[in-house]
Amino acid sequence: MTETVAPVVRVVLADDHPMVRYGITAVLADAPEVQVVGEASDGETLLAAVAEHRPDVVVTDLDMPGTGGAEATRRLRVSHPEVAVLVLTLHEDDESLFAALRAGARGTCSRAPTGRSWSGRSCPSRRGRRSTARRSRAASCSSSPGRSRSSQRRCSPS
Repeated sequence: MTETVAPVVRVVLADDHPMVRYGITAVLADAPEVQVVGEASDGETLLAAVAEHRPDVVVTDLDMPGTGGAEATRRLRVSHPEVAVLVLTLHEDDESLFAALRAGARGTCSRAPTGRSWSGRSCPSRRGRRSTARRSRAASCSSSPGRSRSSQRRCSPS
């Protein structure tokens, strides 16, 4: 019997805080179907990393020096429309989150200490394909301490 290998989701991370990038990379290292192929500390470096590495997904912060995450997302949607963008931010106000979605992000995720859910219109599935959630539903990945690692990574409609 031949074993089917799931496609790897290639990810570029962008955040101006090296420890945030390090932490996300460490968490994603437990997911064999995800490979971090590049990192950036600002929007211009993010655009160059996407051109070089051709990822499936970009995870970016909104607030970065120079070109921020929303502007980089807007430019990515033009130059690389096939790349899904997930915005990771401390901002939880509606205007910041809607600005990210208007720029072309597929979803947002709070990295605030009290934030626990990933929400948005789309979430990478475990098989590397994107499952789209209706706007009226949120796709959530819980980071509750009592959950197993596999359930923390799984995205499912709430």
